[in-house]
Amino acid sequence: MHPAFRRISVLCAAVLLAGLHGPAPHAAAQAAGGITATARVYIPIATRPPTAQSVEQQVIDLTNQARRDNGCNVALTLSSKLAAAAARHSSDMAVNNIFSHTGSDGSTMQMRVEAAGYSYGWLAENIAAGYTTPQAVVASWMASSGHRKNILNCNLREIGVGYYYQAGDQNNVRDDLGHIGGPYYYYWTQDFGTPPG
Repeated sequence: MHPAFRRISVLCAAVLLAGLHGPAPHAAAQAAGGITATARVYIPIATRPPTAQSVEQQVIDLTNQARRDNGCNVALTLSSKLAAAAARHSSDMAVNNIFSHTGSDGSTMQMRVEAAGYSYGWLAENIAAGYTTPQAVVASWMASSGHRKNILNCNLREIGVGYYYQAGDQNNVRDDLGHIGGPYYYYWTQDFGTPPG
């Protein structure tokens, strides 16, 4: 949420909360004895966006729900190594204005997960940009045959999710075909794997 809108939202919430508890403190003090008092009310309201970890966990939960709903009862478990590779790729796409399975340094998915120390027998990757919520990005992947196939592949046992928000994103993001798009602001990567053996 844009900081200006966040401040307005907090102000509106404070006004609404004050209105729900009767007259304003100033008006109540005047009615009680004619003395004017100034009261300050401090309301702790969380204004921070959710952490990347909570967003990433929601993507994992929604992905596992989609697998269950479609007959794959093998829940994906979190791999910190796949998560590190996915986070690196989401950040790389956002910071370097690319939308691709190939990193700005020419790295492939295989190179990124190996660099993170992950050994694998199976690998797959989904990327997305522009979706503002975990629900929206998972729904988008499920509506795309290739991404859906990765999500529902019961041979894949582990997952790592990377989410990166680029506040100053611009309309200069290049994809694999050379098309320019954006701004997207939100960059997502799902890396799936199964250890060898």
